[in-house]
Amino acid sequence: MRVLLSVSGTYPYFRGGVSVWADQLVTGLPAVEFLLTSIVSNPNVTMRFPKQRNVRLTTIPLWGVGRPEEFPGLPPQSVAVRYRRAGAREFGRDFLAPYETVVTQCMRGAPDPWAFGRALATMARFFRTHDFYTMMRRAEVWDSFVRVLTGDPLFSQLSVMDTIGLCRRLERHLRVLTAPVEPTDVAHVAVAGIAGVPAVLAKIEHGAPILLTEHGVYYRERLLDLINEEGAAPQKAFLAHFEHALVRLNYAYADLVTPVCHFNSRWEVAMGVPPAKVRVIYNGVDTTRFSPSSKPEPSVPTVISVGRVDRLKDTLNFIEAMAYVHRHIPDVRCRIYGEATDPAYRQLCVTRIADLGLGTTVTLEQATHEPEAAYHAADVVVSPSLSEGFPFGVIEAMACGKMIVATDVGGVHEALEGCGVLVPPRSPKSLGTAIVAALLDDAQRHECGARARDRAVQQYQLHQMIHAYQDVYQHLAIH
Repeated sequence: MRVLLSVSGTYPYFRGGVSVWADQLVTGLPAVEFLLTSIVSNPNVTMRFPKQRNVRLTTIPLWGVGRPEEFPGLPPQSVAVRYRRAGAREFGRDFLAPYETVVTQCMRGAPDPWAFGRALATMARFFRTHDFYTMMRRAEVWDSFVRVLTGDPLFSQLSVMDTIGLCRRLERHLRVLTAPVEPTDVAHVAVAGIAGVPAVLAKIEHGAPILLTEHGVYYRERLLDLINEEGAAPQKAFLAHFEHALVRLNYAYADLVTPVCHFNSRWEVAMGVPPAKVRVIYNGVDTTRFSPSSKPEPSVPTVISVGRVDRLKDTLNFIEAMAYVHRHIPDVRCRIYGEATDPAYRQLCVTRIADLGLGTTVTLEQATHEPEAAYHAADVVVSPSLSEGFPFGVIEAMACGKMIVATDVGGVHEALEGCGVLVPPRSPKSLGTAIVAALLDDAQRHECGARARDRAVQQYQLHQMIHAYQDVYQHLAIH
């Protein structure tokens, strides 16, 4: 069986839950040939996971390359014929008309996602024989973009610089149309964003059924990100509509949607996915690797977190909570393991640690290759996030038999129900109070840890997850 696996900003170049999931999938299904399309922001990325024998990788950087032909993994023959000139009629029919449809759909949040998909497929066919770089820089492209936007009362207020920025941003995302799309049995998308476009092309061109797995709710998380982005209201509105358009495109073309928790499924159904198309598949964990340790607990009260250092993980919330914990338990130690995807945000965390006088209490560690060792070295494991799907940092700690204090977001409640402590997000005092209580109550800590281990063994085994996806692949491939 051959599966197109399309991801964005994750595997195999970045660590995190989606990357762990993708690596589990390709290693757990060695008989499946995975055509991995990894969309990244720029080409200066380093492999963080070993390449598996059953994986053929194509990397698509949206920025940092002059021409799409520079994408790593593209065969020379796929770009050798792209320099034919386009006549006026051909250019207007096969490029400009679908381009205007794409801009219109992006501007309005894809009221017709099927038309959006057909327009993208028409442009992709055009780019097989014409140079993307040359075509996108023709004056008619800019004229069309401006004409469509100025036809809307809100977007007609955009400044020239903002309009240029949006045109450039759309052009960078359209680069995914230049990657070759091969016949596959199934197209599997790991996020309802730009990663879904190669799958939509595979469905239109080759009839491949689409499986969409959502870890977090993409649209919700992008709206949270946009709150922190600079820009005028019309610019941010266009970007919100653009993200909504991608989500609607993914949902419309997906044959089956497999969120990692029921929390996600409620969002998906609310956004128009028929309930019959939704099937929850929980993430899984290797309960042999992640198991309770026979070593004694740390000599000083220790709290840890394993996950990215970024705004959605709300590391600052954890740091603020630790100031409260430190006041009540002065010898407490806290270690935060994870990559910093946003250097500026990491610096905010470093500064806040210093401002709160926590320099000897809280440390920001690099991402660890042995998270089980980090869990074993903790009394309490914390998940302080603002948004989550079904986090590995929670279910791995559960499998290790640890007491977990987590914010009640996404599918965390489903994972922890009855065997951990939940607090509201962005409430450092609530989080800190719960951590203090957990550190001071040995009996509760051990009891919750034991229940967490039992729940992980019963419901979140890795082999259960792998078998579920294998069944879905086989079902989609024969129907």
